[in-house]
Amino acid sequence: MRKISLAASAAAVLAAATFASLSASAADIEVPTEAVAETNAWYVSLHGGIKFGEEWEDHFLTHCGSLYCEEEWDVDLDTDNGWRIGGAVGYLFSDIFAIEGELAYMTQDFDEADLPDVKGRPHDWEWDGDVSIFTGMINLIAGVLVADFVRPYIGAGAGFAHVSLDDISDGFLDDSDTSFAVQGFAGVDFGLTDNVGLGIRGRLLHIGDLDFEDEDDCDHEIDVDLIKSVEAVLTIGF
Repeated sequence: MRKISLAASAAAVLAAATFASLSASAADIEVPTEAVAETNAWYVSLHGGIKFGEEWEDHFLTHCGSLYCEEEWDVDLDTDNGWRIGGAVGYLFSDIFAIEGELAYMTQDFDEADLPDVKGRPHDWEWDGDVSIFTGMINLIAGVLVADFVRPYIGAGAGFAHVSLDDISDGFLDDSDTSFAVQGFAGVDFGLTDNVGLGIRGRLLHIGDLDFEDEDDCDHEIDVDLIKSVEAVLTIGF
């Protein structure tokens, strides 16, 4: 019995020593006290640039009481170059993909209208007045970081466009309408600091058909060509 007791005591001492050794080894392991640094997930961006002129196709129906009674006309409207500004708030949810909400404003002047030669109306009709477009978009963006400071990307968005025609042809057409809109864009950002970037991009915007009414109560159904623009972009991460 004495031998068994001595053996049990020796086993207990050995087990205690082993546990103490494992505890000391575990204590020597360094546990990181700081999380791995994350990229700036949230960001804001501001953009501004040139909106190029495009053609607007106007199909309108006159009514009795106007100079031209119950006639359908197809007219091509040309616009001058204009400008656009806007801003966005976005979230980068991976190294590649981001989502953002964007608001933008564009404006330009009308140039002339190409009308059929009907009832003495000249073929080219000089138009004054201007058009303004306000858009709200949700964009999805995919980009890849190259050389630690260059990030090319592409994106697409959907939302709405509110279009206002202001005092066209001395008040002949002064109305507004809202329509569904989609866009696509591509650009490249250059990192200036860890959280500030400057870039350039091109954009194509499509606006759905628009309905307006002129001072003679004539109905205008207008289809706008793809709206093209080039802009500089300032991005700030936080």
